[in-house]
Amino acid sequence: MRIEPMRRRILIITKDPEFDSRDEVVLGQCEPFTSGWSLVMVDGNGAHEQLLVGTYTDLRRIQESCSGVDDPASVRSRVMELRLLLTAGVTETVAVQFASIKPTPEEFVTREMDAVRTNGTALPTHSPGGLLILEPNGSVLVVTVVQPERADDADYLKNELETLLNCQMKAVLMDLGRVPNLSPRSFKQLAGVRDRLRETGANFALCNLTGAMQQNMTKIRETLPVYETQASALAALKE
Repeated sequence: MRIEPMRRRILIITKDPEFDSRDEVVLGQCEPFTSGWSLVMVDGNGAHEQLLVGTYTDLRRIQESCSGVDDPASVRSRVMELRLLLTAGVTETVAVQFASIKPTPEEFVTREMDAVRTNGTALPTHSPGGLLILEPNGSVLVVTVVQPERADDADYLKNELETLLNCQMKAVLMDLGRVPNLSPRSFKQLAGVRDRLRETGANFALCNLTGAMQQNMTKIRETLPVYETQASALAALKE
């Protein structure tokens, strides 16, 4: 009886570079929170199969979830299950072309997003390392953690939070919905930013915390305002 050797599959995450009209690489396109990344399965014969397109952060989570699955059919099934979970909470932005407007070739080129301006000051769209996405909602700056696997690195978190200190908004709301847990040490970093924001007259609050995170937060002396959902937090902070 002949025994066929087991052929493992591998999953890779890749993204082709994009160039502008001057054949220069477009800045910011490979940040972990940007879309256009592909999750590709390579089987034992070297065949490539694209399974999913999305942000690097989300695809990395799917890749890790499939680490113990070797059968290609089972991998496809797992990817589709996780895709449904991810898309359930994501709003997709779709480009619309009006018939009366004829776009120029340059308009099809992906460029680095311009900084939002508030009170005449340029507001960055994300933190330097890509941990946080910053999006104004009226007088409140909504900060979403998009690298959940790095959020509990207290030193990294501290450096990324520095971006929030000069936002010049009425309040800063941090959405932790993608983060499974944070240690007391990380909560101390958040409390430190809250105190520094208060010195500038800005409020600071959290939303979408898991039960484990709320328990860890009780282990520190500082009390941080927590809201169950982003909507309830915005309603309170805008009052």
